[in-house]
Amino acid sequence: MNRPNLWIALDVPTEAEAERLIAQFQPHRQFKVGLELFTGVGPHGVRRWVDRGLQIFLDLKLHDIPTTVGRALTQIKQLGAALTTVHASGGSAMLEEAHNMGETAVVAVTLLTSMGDDDLTRLGWGSSAPMLVSRLTSLAQSNGLSGVVTSAAEVEHVKQLWPDARIVVPGLRWGDRDADDHAHVLDPYHAWRLGATDLVIGRSLTEASDPGQAYHTLLTHFKENADAVGS
Repeated sequence: MNRPNLWIALDVPTEAEAERLIAQFQPHRQFKVGLELFTGVGPHGVRRWVDRGLQIFLDLKLHDIPTTVGRALTQIKQLGAALTTVHASGGSAMLEEAHNMGETAVVAVTLLTSMGDDDLTRLGWGSSAPMLVSRLTSLAQSNGLSGVVTSAAEVEHVKQLWPDARIVVPGLRWGDRDADDHAHVLDPYHAWRLGATDLVIGRSLTEASDPGQAYHTLLTHFKENADAVGS
């Protein structure tokens, strides 16, 4: 079982704050840049990090008409992002524009981890979260994407539906952090054992009293548990 990609979320508004976080996690190279930071640093900021050898997960969750999404993804590819996201609910035509991006993998967000069945009812979608995730996973697979973004609660089911999928799991909790604004949380190691290929960890590390120590403790936890099961 391959070790997962570990994306540390730079959930801060400025490049200076992001740089302070990056410095605390040396020599780690995988970082997630979301909408908040992207609006602060712009594409040139992302390009600078890529040129320094960092792998950037540019998590913008694109959801627009197919042509607009396709053109935006072309720009993201040119920035050198390793991974990016679109919303699976954008439909087949939009997802077709998102596949085959070469070195930039595109994964589809099935359902925001802050949402639950009550939200789906109020939206009039008439489905439980697991049922909706199943349908959107199949849609992403049939349209040639690399995988999906899903909550920890759905990882095992998604793995059964799409064994070769890249499965990105946000909202992971490590140490003493509470669930913050995610409805479904799990610790990183167990998400990986269930089938996650990419783990996104934010405040559990970045807001720890000693972020660097929390990071190295997490790596040790992975190694010890993986060695214990022979992975």
